[in-house]
Amino acid sequence: HIEILRQRVEDSCREIRPIPGIFKKVFRQSMMIHVEACIQVR
Repeated sequence: HIEILRQRVEDSCREIRPIPGIFKKVFRQSMMIHVEACIQVR
């Protein structure tokens, strides 16, 4: 399950870069957690 989660986070990180505005609007509260996850994956 950890491997799948890690892959999802990496995919999401790639998706965020081109559309940061849309991401922030859709995931306001999740933004901080998601960014932390992206940093941890790297």
